[in-house]
Amino acid sequence: CVDGEPWWKARIGTRTGIVPANYVQRLAPGSLGLARALHPFAGMEDDQLSFPADAVIEVTGPDAGGWSPGAYDGEKGVFPTSYVQLLAK
Repeated sequence: CVDGEPWWKARIGTRTGIVPANYVQRLAPGSLGLARALHPFAGMEDDQLSFPADAVIEVTGPDAGGWSPGAYDGEKGVFPTSYVQLLAK
């Protein structure tokens, strides 16, 4: 801890360093990484994940027929893979 703020050791690609905990998001075990929404998506079915443009979505499983499972804002569901761009894990 520095000045009462928790700091985490983080890695992106081959780089490792110390970052403030409130600047990063911890991925769940088995997560495939994060993706940024290129377009908003309004799910029409109960199992679909809705999100606005520029949302950062945790990808929780592999693409299956153009749809990937993920989590955003406390919700889970599938979303069209073509609506997002994968970020570094």
